[in-house]
Amino acid sequence: MKKIIYILISVSLILGLCACKSQADSAAEQEVEAPKFRHDGVLRVMDAGGNLKATFRIEVATTEMELRQGLKFRDSMEDDQGMLFVFDGNEPHGFWMEDTYMPLDMLFIDYTNTIFQIEENTKPFSTDLIDSEGFNLYTLEVKAGTCAKHNITVGDKIEWERIASPSSH
Repeated sequence: MKKIIYILISVSLILGLCACKSQADSAAEQEVEAPKFRHDGVLRVMDAGGNLKATFRIEVATTEMELRQGLKFRDSMEDDQGMLFVFDGNEPHGFWMEDTYMPLDMLFIDYTNTIFQIEENTKPFSTDLIDSEGFNLYTLEVKAGTCAKHNITVGDKIEWERIASPSSH
């Protein structure tokens, strides 16, 4: 009888440990899940003559936390998606790619909505600073290769607008 009780207790402990490990693994997977894209607005890129070159669905980063997070831990993006960083425009704001899984094109934009610098195909996980050559009011990050695909160049202009969030209806 003692032997049966001992076996039952041992089996119960083993099953309990397996269940705990499975729950811990599941919790760990949830913690590393990439943030989901938030569609906050639309951004258009035009040439100097006002001809449309590209349109992007954008996630807008304005808070300190959003600006620090950026596109970290995201492993993919749609071709028409981007993240627009909004600054005060009173100083240059540089970037780095630490914890960023995919290469990006970065467009630095001044207070006249003019692209004054483009850094193409940035290196994932790099801690090298990508300096802004001027006072950027905005920086747009899109998938690497997007600037070449749409012939987006220095001197092009942007216009953007927020869309109403579902919670504001």
